[in-house]
Amino acid sequence: MRLFIAASLAPEHLDVLQRAQNILAANCSGLSLTKPENLHLTLHFIGEVTKEEVLLLQEVMMRARFPVWDKLTASITGYGTLRRNDGDLIYAKLDASEAWLTVLEQINDGLKKNNFPVAKRNWKPHVTLARRARLDVPLGDLVSELPLSSEQIKLPSVNLFKSEFTPQGMLYTSILRRS
Repeated sequence: MRLFIAASLAPEHLDVLQRAQNILAANCSGLSLTKPENLHLTLHFIGEVTKEEVLLLQEVMMRARFPVWDKLTASITGYGTLRRNDGDLIYAKLDASEAWLTVLEQINDGLKKNNFPVAKRNWKPHVTLARRARLDVPLGDLVSELPLSSEQIKLPSVNLFKSEFTPQGMLYTSILRRS
């Protein structure tokens, strides 16, 4: 089973991101948009695990002490791209509140105690909007058109998601939700 830990986005975030996706789609000769129901803020990608490890991960999630939920906020502050051989990955940059660092620390401590690997690079809060994008104009030329959300908005939950490849595309199913 392929798993990751992520925060769900608020409806206000989803509205902004879907408007951005529409602008991107209108300015690309090709791209694969992330489905609205799959937009999320990744906290930790875990990868393939056994059934026994799923139980350990659920325990890690339940033992983590999160700050007050009202402090777990984020705003959409910009957009960026990562070059890939098959086209660009386009993402929205998030300004996540400092309380998210406490959440990450709690989760990472639990993962380490249970011998799961933890990323060594710094966390850069973002939401993947599209893959395999071939923009007709540089992203910098679209920046003024792409919507932002300067207001910090509460993210409703942290989830342990199962990720499956299906004929209809990626399917993310929450197997544990903290809110």
